[in-house]
Amino acid sequence: MNINELDIKDINKLLNKATKKTKPYAGFIALIIFLLACVFMVYQINTYVNSNPNEDAVTQKLSEVTNPKITKDALDTIKGIESLRDQNVQVKTLFEEARKNPFAE
Repeated sequence: MNINELDIKDINKLLNKATKKTKPYAGFIALIIFLLACVFMVYQINTYVNSNPNEDAVTQKLSEVTNPKITKDALDTIKGIESLRDQNVQVKTLFEEARKNPFAE
């Protein structure tokens, strides 16, 4: 049987022969494929864990970070809240309770 003379019927017969020969080893073949996939994933994870970013990427990310700025309006609002807290006893106790247990409603 020459490769140029293969017909669809011949291919079907060859596949049937190969299937019959490998059928007893199907579980073992599946296990080997699964283990190879696991080894590949562990290798990829190890590669990603041990890789370090280059200096250009670090410099770029650091340049994108900006310091938060507190505006004069925000300072006025904070001072207003503090003055209200100091003036009203009920609000002052609410602030103290919130400090003691911040997750209570």
